[in-house]
Amino acid sequence: MIGKRISPLALAALLLSALPTAGAAPSPHGALEVELAPGQGRLQGRLELRMPSGEPLSLTLGEGFALEAVEIGAGSVQRLGDQAVNLHPRGPTRAELRWSGAPPADGRDFLDASGALLTAASGWYPQPGPRPMRYSLTVALPARLQAVASGTRLGEQRDAGRRRVAFEHPAPGSRITLVAGEWEKAAAQTAYGSVYTFFPERLAGLSADYLERAGAYLERFGDWIGPPPHGSYAVVAAPLPVGYAFPGFTYIGERVLQLPFIPRTSLPHEVLHEWWGNGVYIDYADGNWAEGLTQYMADYHQARRRGPGEARRMRGDWLRGQAALPAARDYPLRRFRGRRQPRDEIVGYQRAAFLFHTLHRRLGASGFAAALRAFYADNRHRPADWADVREAFTDTAIGRERRPEDIAATLSWFVETTGAPRLRLAAWSAERGGRRGGYRVEAEIAWDEDAYPARIPVVVETADGGRELRRPRLEPGERRRIRIATESRPEALAVDPDFHVYRRLAVGEGVPTLRDLFLARRVRLVSPWPGLEEAARRPLAGRLERGEADAERALLLVGPEPFLRERLAAIGACTFRRTPPAQATA
Repeated sequence: MIGKRISPLALAALLLSALPTAGAAPSPHGALEVELAPGQGRLQGRLELRMPSGEPLSLTLGEGFALEAVEIGAGSVQRLGDQAVNLHPRGPTRAELRWSGAPPADGRDFLDASGALLTAASGWYPQPGPRPMRYSLTVALPARLQAVASGTRLGEQRDAGRRRVAFEHPAPGSRITLVAGEWEKAAAQTAYGSVYTFFPERLAGLSADYLERAGAYLERFGDWIGPPPHGSYAVVAAPLPVGYAFPGFTYIGERVLQLPFIPRTSLPHEVLHEWWGNGVYIDYADGNWAEGLTQYMADYHQARRRGPGEARRMRGDWLRGQAALPAARDYPLRRFRGRRQPRDEIVGYQRAAFLFHTLHRRLGASGFAAALRAFYADNRHRPADWADVREAFTDTAIGRERRPEDIAATLSWFVETTGAPRLRLAAWSAERGGRRGGYRVEAEIAWDEDAYPARIPVVVETADGGRELRRPRLEPGERRRIRIATESRPEALAVDPDFHVYRRLAVGEGVPTLRDLFLARRVRLVSPWPGLEEAARRPLAGRLERGEADAERALLLVGPEPFLRERLAAIGACTFRRTPPAQATA
């Protein structure tokens, strides 16, 4: 027999093309029962499907798994090899599938004596298309192992050395992940259900802190957005160096969990993905909005809670990231799908986070929260795109009489364009004036024509420690003269000193970092010492050329202090060694 192996992805595409387009029919409900035999590295499964209409349904397994039996109450079964089937029901009916197998040994997913990682990408259960499925799941496995899966944890039973754990996802969902391991379970209660940790015995001492913080984050985000989509949440220790957010739990590498800052930094980010990504799904055809919104509401607001200086530093870092990104490597936010390269962090996380910061300042705290709650309520358990984000925020602006056209224009600019607009202080003056004495400061600011409607902070600092702030609104391409009266002598004038406007940094606002080198298309090595090229080319992926210092190029300067000082002075770069190093290490 001559044949060709068909990949699971190609097979899924074949199945979908053979079926009619799905309409608004109710979602099927699947009751999955799975038996894990870790010692043998195999899984046995049974799926009972309640099909509420005569809508055809395809189901596909991944490589390493095979269907053993398929039955339907009323209708016909079309088998396509060992890994796929088309079901053609005659009206509402039930169907049953049985399968077994294990993921390939050369992949990320595994099933062995230590436990399991079975993501939806492995195809460990028959995945339905083209509609999502509501489901319940029961996992049976040796009692020495614990199991965690997507959805709400309902409870467990132990009998004769076996453990049975139940989960459910009563709303349509598209991905089920199942993990297992030798973990100690700890639990606590929150206003929004149970929170768990599943850690190996040697990490059990970390559980109390993770339970307290995960519970606090669930309550904080739940009060801000709306109740989480699942009735339980778990933090699970992974034997791999990973950090994943799945519906109802996060799977974080054991070594990462032990880092003291993770509960304050990475954990809130993963918890918030319960809402953005696992509560409201991402319509990837129109770009990924969820990472930027999560970055803003979790990472940025954690920095904000630590103090205004931390929040300012993070906003400045976002602008410095954009400044370091060469135009040839930039791309519109709409094209962001996920993080694969350093530039994806700048576009998909930081630029998108700055968009939400801009909307937050435009609508105010209560308006921003109202938009979030509307977006979540309208799109819970369904895919959403940037158009849905725009609808929620513009509708909120209309309801609060806040220029919805500005909101729409701002969203369109951030999502569709690249780069950052230029903001210039075109002219300024200060003089005594007025009938009561005092001083008058005038400033003329100019906003790029290729920009978005923005309120620009203009600040005057005075000799008595005072601070006068104005926030004039500028349209793209507008120049505006601002007048500020002060009683005390003005000492400083600044435009957007705290980095609240997404813009191109002015000279002196940023400092060179290693990120500039790794993002640059070409890097010029300037050094009096020979033999450095080969060592430098490896981390820079061959993008290195030797030459003279040039202010327009990314530079790697290596040499003695007099040489560095001379080259930096020649191109008008920063002062050499403004502060001594704190210690002799990187």
